[in-house]
Amino acid sequence: MEVFSRKKGLAVYLLPFALFCALWVWLPLGIREDIRNVFVGVQAPIYSAISDTNTFIAKVKKNLISKGTLLAEYEKLARMNSYLQVCIDDMVNASQGRQNSNKKSILESIESRFNFIYANVVRRDLASWSDELVINRGSQDAIQVGD
Repeated sequence: MEVFSRKKGLAVYLLPFALFCALWVWLPLGIREDIRNVFVGVQAPIYSAISDTNTFIAKVKKNLISKGTLLAEYEKLARMNSYLQVCIDDMVNASQGRQNSNKKSILESIESRFNFIYANVVRRDLASWSDELVINRGSQDAIQVGD
C-alpha cells in the first residue's frame, strides 16, 4: 500500500511539471519570451524589495547595539592597541639600540635650526592642483605665506 500511495504522491507533482515542459516545447518562441519577461518583471521587484529589507534589517541591528557593549568593545580595542604599541616599541628599541642616540642628536640639530609652532588645520583642499592647507596661525606668529 505504501508504495502505491508514494507513487501517487510523486505523480501528483510530476504530472503538472511534465505537462508544463511539453507545452513549453510546443509554444512559439514569441510566447515563450513573453512568459519569461513576465516572470522577470515580477521577480525583479521582489528581489529588490528583499535586498532593501535585508539592508534595513542590518542597519537596525547596528543601531540596536547597546552603548555599554560599544564601550566595552572600544576598551578592548584600546587595550589591544596599547599592547601592540608597547610590543612595537620594544622591538624597535631592541633592534636600534645605538641608532636611537644618533636620531636624538639629529632631532636636536633640527630643532635648533627651526622654530616649531603648533597649529590646527582650519581647511584642507587636497583635491585641487595646489593641495592647500589653511591653518589658524599667521603673520603674528612669524609665519609667512608659503611656509
